[in-house]
Amino acid sequence: MNLLGKSAIAATLAVGLMTPAMAQELRTASEGVIACQSVEDALERLDCFEQAAAELSAALAVPEPAPVIAEAAPTPTVPAAPTEQAATAVATTAVATPEAPAPIQQASADTVAEPDIPERTLPSWMPRITFGGDRDVEKEPDEFRTKITRIQVNKLGRHFFTTEEGHVWRQKRIRGIRAPKTLPAEVVLYQNITGGLQLKIVETNRIYPVSRVE
Repeated sequence: MNLLGKSAIAATLAVGLMTPAMAQELRTASEGVIACQSVEDALERLDCFEQAAAELSAALAVPEPAPVIAEAAPTPTVPAAPTEQAATAVATTAVATPEAPAPIQQASADTVAEPDIPERTLPSWMPRITFGGDRDVEKEPDEFRTKITRIQVNKLGRHFFTTEEGHVWRQKRIRGIRAPKTLPAEVVLYQNITGGLQLKIVETNRIYPVSRVE
């Protein structure tokens, strides 16, 4: 039995130990593994299995909410009665050094400039629209972090993600997505084992195969 099959069985056994919402996510992820068996093309089937395995791992990694433990109220401390000598010293100090008024902080009327977004360079393994000379890079990252500023969907149900650099990424497989609550939202772009590009939405922990269109 392969690793994906064992993962699907483990996810099925874990359904009875989790909350209804977590059990539904595990059931959906397990069905995605089974659905990949019907893909005829070998590379597409491998890509499908990798996507399903990533979603299954993400569903299994959802932590249980920690129980709220009420903190015990602290025992009040009864202050000791001041001696006559200490009371006299405090009264003398209060008369000799009157409290100075606290300075009033005034709000600045200057306009705060918005921070400039630094220009980024995409890793060499990402496809380019225009061709240029190759450059040797000492160390390239395995992933590229950015933010999506816009999500569009066409009549077929295919989604398009626009990043803050102005690049547009096309969803390769037509399927529903779990969109972030607000935009811009942080995403991670990286390559899978077959060289295909994956887009991961950090907030929802969901991964989608994509290709760059502009």
